[in-house]
Amino acid sequence: MNPNEIFPEALRPLSRERVVLPSGETVLVPKSTPRFQKWTNAMGPTPEDSYNGKQFLNVDGEPKFAELAIRKIFVDAGWDAVWVDAFGGFKYRVDYREGVVELPDACRAIPEVITQRSGGGGCWDVFAWRGAPDEVVFTESKCRGSDELRASQLRWLQTALEAGIPLEYFLIVVWF
Repeated sequence: MNPNEIFPEALRPLSRERVVLPSGETVLVPKSTPRFQKWTNAMGPTPEDSYNGKQFLNVDGEPKFAELAIRKIFVDAGWDAVWVDAFGGFKYRVDYREGVVELPDACRAIPEVITQRSGGGGCWDVFAWRGAPDEVVFTESKCRGSDELRASQLRWLQTALEAGIPLEYFLIVVWF
């Protein structure tokens, strides 16, 4: 399937990122480069807890992390989506403070089984699905110029591909 038919318009990939998996295989992952407006104090108070230094972005007049901005784009396009906060165990977030939700078993099993098979860690940031889940998408959020895929994320991608999730259902979102 063509990635331009899968992803919401605001995240349509315009290029591909060459990624070398731990196996040595090279794959070309769809890549999107949206512009997000950074949150400034002129817009309102900046929350004190930045979750270990994450950048706040202006998402509909509220300070949000990039993962939540990406999640919102999927939700606005009719998908179900969560930020997969895997720090200290899986938490599925629809917001930062009070936004932890439970996923249906069929959905929850997908990122958790892949993470277990990959040796732990590395799950991509945003998990979106349509149906029960008939279609699934994983996106990895990276701030342009200061962030790149880690070894655990490459292992996770390789494990997901081996489990049968098509490469076209992955998206690297390099935002600025």
